[in-house]
Amino acid sequence: MYFLNKKPTKRYNKYPDYLDDLAHEESKIYMMATFDKYEVQYIKEVAQYYRLELYMQLGTMKETDDNYLKFYRHVKNIEDHIEAISENERALEKICMRMYDKLGDNFLKTKSEIRAAK
Repeated sequence: MYFLNKKPTKRYNKYPDYLDDLAHEESKIYMMATFDKYEVQYIKEVAQYYRLELYMQLGTMKETDDNYLKFYRHVKNIEDHIEAISENERALEKICMRMYDKLGDNFLKTKSEIRAAK
């Protein structure tokens, strides 16, 4: 499986600077939730990748091997984590949709755009 990228990627926990310039606090929270949604998606993909690697290692082992049970338990643990991540992802999606419904047409307006319009 040579198509999988094994090099780690850099993750940034900082939100973009333009979020501070948004005129409405709800807009800022909505954008932060959107960024967090993509971060949760990334974490889920990493967990699925490691689960796949463990499945590949399990496929080469015999069931009588001592490490087989340890690997199997680890795979089940990762699957439980993936399910918990999926639940959090669904909850975050609901929050984003509720917030998007509440926001008006100008929810991405910046403070400078509102001052220029006056």
